[in-house]
Amino acid sequence: MEKWRGLVKNKIKLSRFLILFLIFFKMGCLQTRAELNDKNNYQASHSQTAQMQQSHKVQQDLLNRPQELEESMRVLMGKIGEMEHRIDKLEQQSEGLLNQSKKIQELSESAKKVDDLTDELKNQKLKIEILEEKMSKPIETKEPAVTKSSWDSAEALFEKSEYQKAILEYQKYREQNPKSKKLAEATYKIGYSFEKLGMKAEAKSFYLEVTENYKKSTEAKKAQIRLKKIK
Repeated sequence: MEKWRGLVKNKIKLSRFLILFLIFFKMGCLQTRAELNDKNNYQASHSQTAQMQQSHKVQQDLLNRPQELEESMRVLMGKIGEMEHRIDKLEQQSEGLLNQSKKIQELSESAKKVDDLTDELKNQKLKIEILEEKMSKPIETKEPAVTKSSWDSAEALFEKSEYQKAILEYQKYREQNPKSKKLAEATYKIGYSFEKLGMKAEAKSFYLEVTENYKKSTEAKKAQIRLKKIK
């Protein structure tokens, strides 16, 4: 009987132990589930917070973007204004250079006109001197003496390159000796002298006279060559 009672007590103790174990086990499981739930809730909350922060950042970026664009546009407009100012300045400088070029061209044209007038004055002066020379000295009647004197004098002046005086002497010879065989040569040398003096128009007229009036002469061939060079 005592032995039976001992077995019962042992079973009761074992049952209590099992009950306590189960209680503690369930409490542990409940605690673990609660912790898991808390952890999941924390992660969900953290994720939601991160998403909200990200969304807030995106919104902030979107809000800041118009300001950045406005600032960029302001900078670009400033650069465009500066470029326009430089272009205006370059255009003004270009207009100034163009005006200077026009003035230089006008001065060049004026200088050319002055040179032409100077040449014309030289021509007129030479013609006047020729006329004065003709009027101051009467024509001598003795042809041989005058012929020799005028021709020799003209040749000497021509050889010395004193073309202006040589023209006067050759012209005198032509007037005093209208039938001389040296008229072609005298006429050619007058044209050559005018050419050397830079009076091309007068030179052409005497060269043409040689080619028209003394076609078969050697001087006519020379005059044709000189006419081609004077163009």
